[in-house]
Amino acid sequence: MTTEEKLKRFRELCIEDEKNRTKRVLEEYREGLSANFEEHKKHALRRQEEEFSIEKEKADREIRSSISERQQLLKVKAGKRAEELKDKIFSEVEEMLGEFRSTSEYRELIKKELKDIEAKASGEAYEVYLDCSESEDIKSFAKSLLPEGAKAGESQRSFLGGTMAIIGSQNILIDNSFLTKLLKEKNEFSF
Repeated sequence: MTTEEKLKRFRELCIEDEKNRTKRVLEEYREGLSANFEEHKKHALRRQEEEFSIEKEKADREIRSSISERQQLLKVKAGKRAEELKDKIFSEVEEMLGEFRSTSEYRELIKKELKDIEAKASGEAYEVYLDCSESEDIKSFAKSLLPEGAKAGESQRSFLGGTMAIIGSQNILIDNSFLTKLLKEKNEFSF
């Protein structure tokens, strides 16, 4: 082999060796890039999932807040409507009480209440009060049922009917007024 052939052969071997080394370096570089890319993808997916989770929680909080606000608004509206209906019901009851006061059953009720008051007084002096808006007929009827020692008075303000009494010696106030009963029912009433 001549020198030139040797040189040519050496050059070919060097070029072949360099090509192999370059190929290995490129392959290692590609593998490194691929590994970096996969790692980058994992981090990006993890970040994306975290951001999605944060946004989802934020949206859920906003939805819950909105629902809560709407529920509060509905409760307020329902409360107002319930109060309106309650007032309407009790104003109708007041009207019915007014009508009831002109019946014979009302006379019987007054009679029963006056007997109960007399029994509680146990012979002590007492004063019975009738509503200032009572008819003269009811006032005279009630006075006719009172025993001696009992006084009949008229209230300063209307209590929608019924009777009230004071047994002074026993410090007892008997309140059978329709207003008191109506207010008690109104306070305890709920839908």
